[in-house]
Amino acid sequence: MIPVQRLQLSLSGRLHQIRPILKSPLSLYYAASDYRAMAILSYFYSRNLASDETPMSWSIELPLCARMPWEVESRTAIKQIVLTGAGYEDVTIEHLGSAINCGIVALIAEDEDIMENAAEINPEGWPYIQGSSTPSPTSSNCIGLGFIRGVDPNRHVLQLITPVPPAELSKCTILVKGELDMPVWGFLDFRQDTAAGVAGVKWEKVPYLQMGGGD
Repeated sequence: MIPVQRLQLSLSGRLHQIRPILKSPLSLYYAASDYRAMAILSYFYSRNLASDETPMSWSIELPLCARMPWEVESRTAIKQIVLTGAGYEDVTIEHLGSAINCGIVALIAEDEDIMENAAEINPEGWPYIQGSSTPSPTSSNCIGLGFIRGVDPNRHVLQLITPVPPAELSKCTILVKGELDMPVWGFLDFRQDTAAGVAGVKWEKVPYLQMGGGD
């Protein structure tokens, strides 16, 4: 019989039964980084994150690269873009698009208005100040994660994929890019044979990627 751990939530009074993960010979082939990568992909394929009545589920019919993204006009919808982590303090506004493209960002909602609008930071460009500090945890909270699958530098538009429902996503006013990245295989289209390459491009000509040889 598999033991069942019981977790009592004192605030809601609901009882959840959580079954422990069983050990498997396959676990010897995976490192902690592999489990983190799978957890990230599990999050982005999840549904019903903000629903207390509908159980959480996962939608895996389409890969992330084939899903319709949100288009975020950064100069009107976002008040601030923050980069945090080693080396990010050196990223200038001219290179911001390259720094956040294909990156995972935290979606931050403010508890109170700290800035009037994004135009106060940069009325004609990205709402970004080099070396700015992260939002205060006393006046903001993270409502989820988003994956920036594309950047339009001319229109200052971000293509965002996230499982966060629209009602919650509309509260986001700050994007924070840290050191959490999407695993390479999370970009691929699992509906196609990737042995010869990706998106019709041979592996040796795919930029920034090396496949084979233990890489």
